[in-house]
Amino acid sequence: MLQLLVQSFLVIISINVFVVSDLVKMTCQRVSVSDKNALGASGRSTPVYEPLINEMNSYWMGSISIGTPAQTFNVDFDTGSSDLWIPSIRCLSSCGNRSRYNANISSTYRANGASFHIGYGDGSSTNGRFDNDTVTVAGLSVTNQVFAEALNMSGFDGLVIDGLLGLAYQSIASGGEAPVFYNMYKQNLIPQPIFSFYFNPDSSVVPGGELILGGVDTTKYIGSVTYVNVTVQGYWQFQANSITIGSTVICSSSCNAIADTGTTLILGPTSQINALNAALGATYDPNTGWFSVNCSSRTQQGFPNVTFTIGGQAFTLSAIQYFLIWNTGQYYICYS
Repeated sequence: MLQLLVQSFLVIISINVFVVSDLVKMTCQRVSVSDKNALGASGRSTPVYEPLINEMNSYWMGSISIGTPAQTFNVDFDTGSSDLWIPSIRCLSSCGNRSRYNANISSTYRANGASFHIGYGDGSSTNGRFDNDTVTVAGLSVTNQVFAEALNMSGFDGLVIDGLLGLAYQSIASGGEAPVFYNMYKQNLIPQPIFSFYFNPDSSVVPGGELILGGVDTTKYIGSVTYVNVTVQGYWQFQANSITIGSTVICSSSCNAIADTGTTLILGPTSQINALNAALGATYDPNTGWFSVNCSSRTQQGFPNVTFTIGGQAFTLSAIQYFLIWNTGQYYICYS
């Protein structure tokens, strides 16, 4: 696993992922933080903004509602999956103190009956049943949307989200259902089949980011847009040209990657990650599962830059952007 080394690529700089036909557009530049009205004049003619909460630069969540009257939930908007699921009122201890969906009080609920199960790359999973109801995101109400009531959850301890809302392709939806964003466009709620994200790395700022539905917030980035083709229509998969650390080449060509807003860390092949950490002089601690280096005696300028080349454009991170720095009270540890 790449651990935290490339986490800053997602959370220290602004990344916008725009979905347009078979393209993913990525803009990666420093931006100044500015507030913006959460909602445009019309969901059909202008983009709509969903404010996000930054949970310690680990994940960004937003609010949705399901049913009539509305039942509100906090979800992780996840480009690495396609299902929407929420804890069921029938879920007991495994759902903790999360908000739960109650089909009995919703006049727009429709029984579906199909079973549901999904597992994620970090080992977490959930299962339950599919239902149909009205799902509202940023004031846009998608009618008769298929979603899942979770009856059991595993691996979500410590997370304050209630559930997940997937934004990947329909082809990887566990039940084959059309995702919320598909139906949002089909029901003419947004002007274009485009969504984008802005993540603010300062967790003290409110809002901590934005999900823009139907367009792009041009105030949240500078420079030009870099385009890369989607290579496989399941996840938002593309090829990076190369990954280097200083003069060490970690991946030289056809570096397959996915843009995944639901994953805090970026993962990679063990051999490449070991080479990357070796270039930093980092050591692996099997007790914690982290690579780290004592950085008290080295300035951050003494560490090499990490460069991702995507679509022919180089995106370079300095040490202050890719290290997680921990003050023990006696010395500093840089986690990579």
